[in-house]
Amino acid sequence: MPKMKPALAIALALLLGLFVALSFTDSPIYRYMTTGLVVLTIGYVFWRLALLIIVNVRSRRH
Repeated sequence: MPKMKPALAIALALLLGLFVALSFTDSPIYRYMTTGLVVLTIGYVFWRLALLIIVNVRSRRH
């Protein structure tokens, strides 16, 4: 795992805490948050992969 900025780690911890708290209450907000979080996670992973591929292609050309 790459090193994370402290602010990002704190924000993620808070999000996770909120997420766990909402999971105990059966609210529609929780469903929207789950969907949003899944979409964001998948999007982030794809973005990182795309960046890696671009960097690799560029380094091969030179």
